[in-house]
Amino acid sequence: MINPITIICEDPIIHTDEHPFCSDPLCPCHDDREAVKRAIIEPLDAGLITWDEGSRIFFDRQVAQERNATQQCSDGSWW
Repeated sequence: MINPITIICEDPIIHTDEHPFCSDPLCPCHDDREAVKRAIIEPLDAGLITWDEGSRIFFDRQVAQERNATQQCSDGSWW
């Protein structure tokens, strides 16, 4: 039988402009409406991120850095 090892995180949770949300679902950062608007809603409205990427940002998960650009949008950008 394998007994899992519990590792206690003693590092402080750091919130920055680049990473306004942490992975702790009980942290008040998830209730900060202005941070949600700035980091998720505005980029969603501008078409810069998808709903899936917004969700990953909110839960402090890795967001893919590269996309396979396969078609050109009307504004000249590639998607």
